[in-house]
Amino acid sequence: MKQSIGFLFLSIMLISVCACNEEDVSKSEIAGPEIAETDTTKSDTIATDTTKSDTIATDTIKSDTTASDTSRFDPSGMKVLWLGTSIPAGCEYPQYVCQALNMECVNKSVGASYLCFDKDSTYEICRALTARKTETKDYANYDNLVAPFIADADYVVVDHGYNDGENIYGLREIVDKGRDAIDWNSEDRSDFIGAFNYLYNRMKESNPDVKVIVGGYFQNNCTISYTNRGYYISVVLEWIADHYNLPILDAWNYVGLKDGYAPDSQDYIQDLNDTYGTDFTKKWVNEKGEITYFQIFCPDAVHPFSDPTGHSDSCLNKAMLPLFEKAIYQ
Repeated sequence: MKQSIGFLFLSIMLISVCACNEEDVSKSEIAGPEIAETDTTKSDTIATDTTKSDTIATDTIKSDTTASDTSRFDPSGMKVLWLGTSIPAGCEYPQYVCQALNMECVNKSVGASYLCFDKDSTYEICRALTARKTETKDYANYDNLVAPFIADADYVVVDHGYNDGENIYGLREIVDKGRDAIDWNSEDRSDFIGAFNYLYNRMKESNPDVKVIVGGYFQNNCTISYTNRGYYISVVLEWIADHYNLPILDAWNYVGLKDGYAPDSQDYIQDLNDTYGTDFTKKWVNEKGEITYFQIFCPDAVHPFSDPTGHSDSCLNKAMLPLFEKAIYQ
């Protein structure tokens, strides 16, 4: 009986955490029923729950994210090289959106990896997408993750920013200095803008026809502890997309994840552990013992795919698909 009560509570909390609920999100015209059904594989009970809640977050997915004209060409069979951190490495959305358009997804995202590389770093092993194999002992480098695949790629998604959001690589300093202070000609790989410039130029040298898409983090409004990193990530990625005139998967504008603490969430993590056999611990609790909406979305306090109910993965799939469609047809 206790587990049933806990499971019901989990369902209610998940519905209230963000805007991506089954009833709220309009399905893509391209993604047919077969693709949509894959959202419920992790937990049919929660994924199909369309119960309304007064605490449902902000706006739903905006209708203008759907591609305006999907008849211009058929992307079936085209190859998408996906580069990123542990978030796209573990989440479903890269494969989900490519499958929806019958495209091939080559996901070379690596956990704990950076876009930036500092050649003067004291680290013997540096997991950096812009490092060359002669500069690092780690497998995650340009020559292993990009060079072998870029020539055959039709599209490449650069889905980085979260790990580089740490102070070591200065996304916050970039935002604080302002856009006018950016040197867009720089290829200084220890700086996020310079690292992106370096990556972009090398990819275009290898494949001038490849189309680059800027990946996007899932929130930019959370403020508690290091969740505020999302704001700096989103600002810098928007600047990059605007400068290069690239499409952007700005999921932070459509997921609708709430900031702050979820009311009556004191037992959420324990209920989750009891129901799914996980061992998550509460972080950033307030004086009432409540946890943040962010931790409900990411029980391990970092990754949406750590949510064993599958709700967070499903939410990202729904937010990303129309954005990806729009990027492909742009």
